[in-house]
Amino acid sequence: MRILFFFAENFKTTIMKKLTILAALVISFGLVKAQPFEVGTNVLGLGIGLGGHYAAWGSGYSTTPALGISFDHGFKDGLGPGVIGIGGYFGYKGMSYHYDYVWSNLYYDEKWTYLIFGIRGTYHYNFDLDDNLDLYGGLMLSYNNISYNETSNDPYYIYHGSNYYHGYVDFSLFVGGSYYFTDKISVFTEFGYGIAYWTVGVDFKL
Repeated sequence: MRILFFFAENFKTTIMKKLTILAALVISFGLVKAQPFEVGTNVLGLGIGLGGHYAAWGSGYSTTPALGISFDHGFKDGLGPGVIGIGGYFGYKGMSYHYDYVWSNLYYDEKWTYLIFGIRGTYHYNFDLDDNLDLYGGLMLSYNNISYNETSNDPYYIYHGSNYYHGYVDFSLFVGGSYYFTDKISVFTEFGYGIAYWTVGVDFKL
């Protein structure tokens, strides 16, 4: 009986030691777990946006959604629990106007095409609200190239063809959030002033 008690006590002690070690490892892993966006992280984003100040509203006008490709690199630790990112952006947006002459088959069309080339700076705020959530804000300095085209089947209309407007420098501000469903893929949404007021899309960690 004493021998059985001795082995039972040793077995219990061994199990408790292993459980203690396992608990310590779990706690340690939790303390050093990776944040969604860290120094060295590279993220490629594909988004589609609505609204924006590159648009016109009214009868005859139509605007395409803004299509954008962004890249963000974790550059350095920022002030507080955040990471500073730097990257680029390329966007496309189109706007058109159509007018049909009354009592005839004549028409008049205008089309504007926007190409946006930007440099973005971001600040990603890392905290323990959710391990999969990345909240950020930033600004973009961009060069906006605009092309313009007008056509009409009116024989008396003399202005036909394409005219390329001079590009100009602009900036925009934005805030957003990205939620990772896997280690590499997330969905994001952004709100800001620029090519779009509201953008949604998918991020991929490279």
